[in-house]
Amino acid sequence: MIDDTTMTGNSLRACRPIAEKEFQEVVTASVYCNPNARVKPDIYAVDLAWPHLLEWNLFNSVLSPQVATDFDGILCHDCLPGQDDDGTAYEEFLKTARPLHLSRRCKIPLIVTARLEKYRGQTLDWLERHGVACEELVMGPWQTLSERTFERVVEHKARHYQEFLKKRHVVKPPMFIESSILQAKEIAKITGGLVVCPSAEKCFS
Repeated sequence: MIDDTTMTGNSLRACRPIAEKEFQEVVTASVYCNPNARVKPDIYAVDLAWPHLLEWNLFNSVLSPQVATDFDGILCHDCLPGQDDDGTAYEEFLKTARPLHLSRRCKIPLIVTARLEKYRGQTLDWLERHGVACEELVMGPWQTLSERTFERVVEHKARHYQEFLKKRHVVKPPMFIESSILQAKEIAKITGGLVVCPSAEKCFS
């Protein structure tokens, strides 16, 4: 019986008796195991202490209620430079953007995106179409693409993440998921909060 990760051992403890009804001998295994797990598998490859994130389970873990996130490059693949024209090519991207990391476990507490406010309708349509629920969606406050500078985007995301941090407890660490490593570094520097950049496989604080 194989699992990707053992965090507390509760799943292992619940599933083992089911397997033992069918098989005379049951061997349990996982790739990653929390050293402090109450129940450990017979075999595991890597000690992985808590807290930790797994890319394939980014929005579907016990940490999910503590996560605020960017949109493009996280929930869906980022648009190509030629698509970001604030016109027909971009509108086509908004309709057809390929999913990347989708939340199934719970509502995403906060999505902060640099997409312009005028594209809120298309953004909400995409979320609904892909079964992703969120409590709050904050769009970019600018009128045109030319106003959406790097500095303004970072300030926009950092400001809303700071407000998010004030409302969250620290037992399960709140975090912001950001697709751009440059923005992730700056957001972490401004807020002092934990910022995770999956594309870079790094965390900043």
